[in-house]
Amino acid sequence: MKKTLYIHIGHFKTGTTALQVFFDDHRDHFLKQNFDYAAFCLHYSKHSSLAFSLYQEAGVTELMHNYDDPVPASEQWRGLFDYVRQSESSKVLVSSEEFMRLGNFPASVQTLKEIIKNQNLDFDIKIISYLREPQAHLDSWYNQLVKMGQFVPDFNRAVCGSIEPIHYDYALALKPWVDLFGAENVIVRKYEHRNVSPTYIYEDFLSIVGLKAPRDAELGKNDPNPRMDARVVEIARLLRNAGYSQSLVDYISAEAMKYLALQDSFITSDLTPFQDIQDRCEEGLNILKTLPNVGFEPHEFVQNIPEPLPERGQDTVGLIGFVLSELLIVKRRQKHLKAAALTQRIANIEAKLGISEPKE
Repeated sequence: MKKTLYIHIGHFKTGTTALQVFFDDHRDHFLKQNFDYAAFCLHYSKHSSLAFSLYQEAGVTELMHNYDDPVPASEQWRGLFDYVRQSESSKVLVSSEEFMRLGNFPASVQTLKEIIKNQNLDFDIKIISYLREPQAHLDSWYNQLVKMGQFVPDFNRAVCGSIEPIHYDYALALKPWVDLFGAENVIVRKYEHRNVSPTYIYEDFLSIVGLKAPRDAELGKNDPNPRMDARVVEIARLLRNAGYSQSLVDYISAEAMKYLALQDSFITSDLTPFQDIQDRCEEGLNILKTLPNVGFEPHEFVQNIPEPLPERGQDTVGLIGFVLSELLIVKRRQKHLKAAALTQRIANIEAKLGISEPKE
């Protein structure tokens, strides 16, 4: 029986966590279809230690998520290959978006190359990757870094400085896997966001490996790694960078999302389209051309008809409103605390003087 090891390498923010949880939850179902979601090196439904072991030996410390397993990378990968050989299934899958970082670290690429060279692999290896459009990917990854509580500069500086190149250089991200296993064994698909099609990522992945979903599987119902509301990202980032605890950042972020949800509720379907507003304004200005005593050129007004505020500008206004409302709450609390403290001080003085509270 010829076997195939599938290595799902991500990319980040392309439904990897959802797929990992899906395969982990339905392992028994897929074993009946001759497909094994490897139990080897499996932690939190993913196989990240296989990638981390390579990076650790290369001296990588950033975004290692407290990984400190002393088992050498060669031993972990040999263990994986032995697991494939011993599995009763002809198809074995390991999955981690951390594999996608390999291109950032040439020493890690060389280590994996040596491991593979020293193995007499008697099975096929296929690489599976999903990519999303670069701008959407960077927006989503920036959001994720803030959500994880990382110290992150503003978006532009993050992209140009602290964000790893594999997040915008897809050639760098894919090249090690192409070089190691051949272009014909690297399968790349476009990621469709769950808002477009909640079930697409499951259906497409299953079609690649030739599987059928369990009948009771509710594909796309829940997102195990939901995105933070983009309008709140900058508040969370600035608070975290200022040194506030993650619990406080999470609390304020949640309050901000509640506030913005309330503002969103004011938006109704019977709003007049902004284009209609502009057309009506421009038509209305024609009256200026008919009046004999207008002391300016009417075209000056026509060139400055109302324009909708850019989306980011609207977000800023909404967040300013949230900050002001929070300041008001703080002032009210402070006033209440001061009043309570003053009342307690008076009570203490009266007690010392033997003055009892008058009866009504």
